[in-house]
Amino acid sequence: MRVSIRPATAVDAGALARLEAELHGRDPRDWEDLATELRDASDSSTWLALGDGSPVGYLVTRALGPGQPRALEVAALLVLPDHRRSGVGTALLNFAIGDAPAQAPRRPADPAGGAGVDVGGEAEDFFASAGFAPAGDLFIR
Repeated sequence: MRVSIRPATAVDAGALARLEAELHGRDPRDWEDLATELRDASDSSTWLALGDGSPVGYLVTRALGPGQPRALEVAALLVLPDHRRSGVGTALLNFAIGDAPAQAPRRPADPAGGAGVDVGGEAEDFFASAGFAPAGDLFIR
């Protein structure tokens, strides 16, 4: 499978909503609200992973602002189960933040989804393999 990464735009809102719904086993949220979020984002960037042209995952980063020890926060990283352990998550992470100091919130596993890395889940293993270490309620690198 050929994976490409590009910035997500408001046009991608429907695909992102379907990805979220598939990953979390619920009805897709209103794609129009998501389109507005993508269009109006001033402190965040969303990156879309396409596998052979179809959406297979996405990553959202948020700028933390001046004076912060880490410039970026990984607010969300979602990859379809059939595409995990195939390099999609790593490609998204490398494309979006490279080697920049960054952080990701840690949270207890939540079947409804939400921002952050599931503590004790495969996502925690992924972030550890990418050089992130637990630090209280964050993973930092």
